[in-house]
Amino acid sequence: MTNDFIPVDYRAPADNPYMKFGDGANKFRFLSKPIFGMVYWVGEGETRAPHRKRMGEVIPALGMNKFGKQETAKHFWAAVVWSYEDKQIQILEITQKTVIASIADLARNDEWGDPRGYDLLVTRSGEGLKTEYKVMPYPAKPIAPEIDAEFKSMNVHLEALYVGQDPFNGSIPTDQSINPDEIPW
Repeated sequence: MTNDFIPVDYRAPADNPYMKFGDGANKFRFLSKPIFGMVYWVGEGETRAPHRKRMGEVIPALGMNKFGKQETAKHFWAAVVWSYEDKQIQILEITQKTVIASIADLARNDEWGDPRGYDLLVTRSGEGLKTEYKVMPYPAKPIAPEIDAEFKSMNVHLEALYVGQDPFNGSIPTDQSINPDEIPW
């Protein structure tokens, strides 16, 4: 007996503006250059929130985590991407060292170059400390014009992440330490 109540490939629409690597295949396209820094979490339980600092900025002393170990900050990349699975523009924050290193290697390679020119597939497998990530590039091709137009109309300001603001609200972050001459838009 077949079930034709809903299509086999049905997915509820994503309403999250942030992409995370789920189990299995995660295909995306960089739409922006990444920003870099350190991310750490402050608070307890449900009130934990990420705090991000630019490279070289001082990170305050961090407390102990729920396992009694010293909290640490992690290096991150954050960029605007097109998620093929969610079919929307999202922000992807990458903290996995193997993913960062693989993408950096591709970007520095003369044969591949700037990852905004091709799609990437990050495959996640395993759980906990045995989680593995593999990165595979697709052959270069232009981004769909409608995706490019949508991205250009959005006015996303990734630097807002450094000051705990919403990068999608369209306004320039209000942190006094941001030099307007250094903002790449």
